[in-house]
Amino acid sequence: MTRRPLSSLVVFVLAAVLASCASVAPHANRAPVSDFGLGTTGNRLHYLDFGRTGDAVLLLAGPGNTAWIYDAFGQDLAREFRVFALTRRGHGQSDMPEHGYDQTTLVEDIRAFLDSRGLKRVHLIGASTAGEEVTRFASRFPDRVGSVIYLDAAYDRTADVESGTPDRPDRPTPADRASIDAYVAYLVRTRGVDHAPTGVLQRNWRESVVMQADGKAGMKWGETQFREYMKSLTATAPDYSQLRAPALAIYSVGVPVDRLSRATPAVRAAISKHLAQTVLPWRRTSIDQFKRGAPHGEVVELDALHHPFLHRPAETAALVRQFLRKHRL
Repeated sequence: MTRRPLSSLVVFVLAAVLASCASVAPHANRAPVSDFGLGTTGNRLHYLDFGRTGDAVLLLAGPGNTAWIYDAFGQDLAREFRVFALTRRGHGQSDMPEHGYDQTTLVEDIRAFLDSRGLKRVHLIGASTAGEEVTRFASRFPDRVGSVIYLDAAYDRTADVESGTPDRPDRPTPADRASIDAYVAYLVRTRGVDHAPTGVLQRNWRESVVMQADGKAGMKWGETQFREYMKSLTATAPDYSQLRAPALAIYSVGVPVDRLSRATPAVRAAISKHLAQTVLPWRRTSIDQFKRGAPHGEVVELDALHHPFLHRPAETAALVRQFLRKHRL
């Protein structure tokens, strides 16, 4: 599972944006309906339907995650919008063909899924590396997109910022791989998001973990599929110039305080050095690329970690709702 580097700048979200949370009439949360749509060549794609009425919104998760990563966030947005979350091929309950993890095929999966559910036009929201799918889909099918939102997702993936990072989780022990429950607990413990709801993470990863051929627990998504995905993802820099829809890029620039506090002084120093010399310049370059390239783009730098919808859910939902209200379908 790919982990993106954490951030180290702090900015404030305007109080007026935060106050917009209160402008939505409260509703009791309702568990989403779990169902299947169709991708290309008839592959089944799992999705969650959070119900409600209003503009249709499609949420795309990062690699290694499923639609369930949006359980709480999707219920929040569904107070005002018709919300769906999609699990890409090879993940969770979606089918896992041997090939088809390149960006072109994944974009076609989104189109086929929308067709299978009768959704002609949506707001498209992607987290992490799903940002590339968002950009490509909106550029290729502009008439099907009302707006696009990147949740710490508008980055240039051709740059190698992972090599040399000291912020890596411990490898699983034999005990961690003894059962699905043990491996899920390992993922929550080592790859959890600071302050994220543990229940959401457990449900998300339970969908992604299987007992493998060697009798040990591991990720459903295999190395073959992962390599194909990463090769396509990192082949070219994002091209925002064809985005006709309004676009909001939320960049997470928070400090991973809890994780740093648990590290040794030497590891903390190494993480800080990597952030300053590699991650921050990469982020700034990516932000500049988005500002120059997206014809109708807006940028918000949020005091949050890599998954802002988990780390700062209220603030992120407020930003998303405010943007969607301005750009109704």
